[in-house]
Amino acid sequence: MDVLQEKYGTVVKNDGVSLANALGVTDLWHAGNFMFGARLWGVEVDIATEPVGEEAEEIRVLSVRIEDAALQREGIYRRKIGITYRMVLGPETAESYIELPISHERYTELTLGLRPESKAWQSIYDTLKALTVLQGYEALGSWSVELTVKTAGGKDDDD
Repeated sequence: MDVLQEKYGTVVKNDGVSLANALGVTDLWHAGNFMFGARLWGVEVDIATEPVGEEAEEIRVLSVRIEDAALQREGIYRRKIGITYRMVLGPETAESYIELPISHERYTELTLGLRPESKAWQSIYDTLKALTVLQGYEALGSWSVELTVKTAGGKDDDD
């Protein structure tokens, strides 16, 4: 998983300290030709950079990658799905919102978009219909989903 995507393209002094400060990582080490390792949220990350200019006095951040399994193992982030849905009873409409953890497989499927043939889409639709009836409404109205990844710092990140 790529993290800190907003930092991609950042140019820093090629001294290690500047890179660690710019990314907010700790325990930075040199892992290869313009490759670094570090710790972010207590988990090991890989940082790819490239030289800027012939003297390579500065480097540009290309990517910061972290293994999904490491984040899950450490409990650093949780994939979440937020669902807003409307229920109809005659002229009355009510709106509700639920947020639930979601598996990596379903999260990945939903990042491709809501499609009626998708297993995740069908599961959500069936569940919302059941919730609608359970709450005493006649029909499920419009609904939407929002996918988030919650990190250790409480920040929402895209996956």
